[in-house]
Amino acid sequence: MATFADIGTFETGGLEFYDTTPKGYTTPNVIDTIAMPGHEVYCAYLAGASSGVDPCGVLCANAITYSSDLLVGFWVRFADVTPAVETNFFHVCSAAGSDHMFLSLSASSNLSVWDADGNLSSLTTSGFVADTWHLIEVLLDRDNSGNCTVWVDGTEKIDTADDFYNGTDSTYLMWTGSLVPNTPNPGCYLGSQYWYVGADSADRLGAFETLIYQSGEDSEEPDAGDDLDTGNWDDTGELPFDDSNGHRAIYLSPNMHGMVCTDDKAGYSGPYGDSRVNGAGDIAGAAWVIRCMPEAVNGTLRYGKTAYNDTSTDHCTTMALLKDRAYFNAHVVSDSGTYVPGIGDYFQIGFGSDLGARGAFYCGDMAAILLQKMRQRATLGTHHGQDKLVLAG
Repeated sequence: MATFADIGTFETGGLEFYDTTPKGYTTPNVIDTIAMPGHEVYCAYLAGASSGVDPCGVLCANAITYSSDLLVGFWVRFADVTPAVETNFFHVCSAAGSDHMFLSLSASSNLSVWDADGNLSSLTTSGFVADTWHLIEVLLDRDNSGNCTVWVDGTEKIDTADDFYNGTDSTYLMWTGSLVPNTPNPGCYLGSQYWYVGADSADRLGAFETLIYQSGEDSEEPDAGDDLDTGNWDDTGELPFDDSNGHRAIYLSPNMHGMVCTDDKAGYSGPYGDSRVNGAGDIAGAAWVIRCMPEAVNGTLRYGKTAYNDTSTDHCTTMALLKDRAYFNAHVVSDSGTYVPGIGDYFQIGFGSDLGARGAFYCGDMAAILLQKMRQRATLGTHHGQDKLVLAG
């Protein structure tokens, strides 16, 4: 049975769901002016290399541990589907950036799979259309005698056997613009992603989207459950948004304090009451990211909790322990069978410290992401004066 591994998304408006920029690459711009699949708003522009400037790239935040097939799905869009130079846009690689395999788009609009030795394994006509979002799904057996299958918009394009193991068990996902300098820069737009381990072709989601819920409740509002208590804030009335905007709200321990997550822009209190959510059968996973920093380093172990609430009980999981006084993004993933809210539940986030000792957190952005299959055909609407894809019905 496939295990949900993680989500990648730019719906926070930034790179909170990703690791630091890979070595040899530059940080991409996250934009909201390109038409997006489903209800999503943001994507990243992965510019290619130019004279004296490295290409853009993003790396998944968490290493992937698996002993069987890896399934990855992502949205990609090319302004030029016949780029002047080969564009290597997706990599399954080690932490150091050494490829197990990668995908590229050629000047002839061919989609190619390359093996761990950098040799061409297979190619085919991509079928890509300029300025159009395409769904790519990759099933990889990372092995010296492995196999790689690639689907584009639900149609199998490549199925090839080759050496897809570079000798290191470290495995990450990386998306990049072209490594070869060229003018204009060949690059691509990257939308959301998902990945599973222990998967087969039947586990593919097909068209999917990510829905964001950010903590936008007033700080004096209690949560809806019985485990996470009302937050006591150092700065009354502040919301836990980006501290660079002057919001440095503090959770005070030793009690556990919690917040209901909502979509503060659209008013969804999700997933409960969110008309964007199709139904329980289409919810595929969830992830949380919390930008936070302990107020002081005093040896006290602090922890965070993420949860969903079924209107009577909090279902919680504990995050990593925190000691250092530095901002970081705490990233938590849940599969579809554990700590994932249904259509009648709420997302939640909380903080605390051990042994009843007083500890406090500076809180930045807090976001919860729901991964769901798209049930209906996408149609075109508008967003920020631009065309935008939305779900019909």
